[in-house]
Amino acid sequence: MTPLVEPDDLHPPLLQDVRSPQDRCYAALYQEMIAWLALPVGAHVLDAGCGAGGLTGILAAAVGATGHVWAVDRDAAQVATIHAVLATTGYQDQVVVLPGDIIALPFAADTFDLVWCSHVLHGVPDALASARELRRVLKPGGRLALREDFAWRPQCLPDEAAVGIPGLEYRLNAVEVQGVQQWRRAQPDHTPYPFGWTQLLLDVGCHSVTAHTFVLELLPPFSALQVAFLRERLTGIGYHEETQRYLSPRDRATIAHLTDPQHPD
Repeated sequence: MTPLVEPDDLHPPLLQDVRSPQDRCYAALYQEMIAWLALPVGAHVLDAGCGAGGLTGILAAAVGATGHVWAVDRDAAQVATIHAVLATTGYQDQVVVLPGDIIALPFAADTFDLVWCSHVLHGVPDALASARELRRVLKPGGRLALREDFAWRPQCLPDEAAVGIPGLEYRLNAVEVQGVQQWRRAQPDHTPYPFGWTQLLLDVGCHSVTAHTFVLELLPPFSALQVAFLRERLTGIGYHEETQRYLSPRDRATIAHLTDPQHPD
């Protein structure tokens, strides 16, 4: 089957409406990530913590008509969004969407050829226990793939932007990491894991652990979609009530200026 491709005008209108600006901007990079995995046709794949389903359809395309994808997320609203997205892709018959938590997956051991887990483990109270559960449902010889880039926010501003105090995005990055860490530590079952992702995979029994870096580059002049994505990234942290208190009044004002279409900045 033909995988999902950009530009946006190749997608049906409903798909454009239901996907987030981030998923739409990252679509080509998502395909690059999944292509790197070289999934065999007919594979059984778990999309663990699938969120809004930005990668679920691409995984389904990669495994072909004889493969299947199970998408699990504990957020019922996200699960509803995935159904809306898949209904426009042609892959809905290959995907089973279930509510569930990755710490207690509703599957038997040795079920999947690949477990894909994107942007999830950085926010769970016990990363090691969650990774063990992901490892449990892998078939012998299967693969566990983690995607984590939480500590690296997109850099949108030039180094010498003449707005506000230099280094705004570095401060936003620190605020985002601090907010998630504080949330994790406040959970009653929080268990620290003071090592990196590759060590985590080794600790749960994976072998031949490796890593690969993918980079999203957006070049001006930006499309309306890209502008919406960049604005979403700035406002998502700068306006969140849990992170507002960590920013100075000047930084908050700078974000308001940069994201206001009517402001000259």
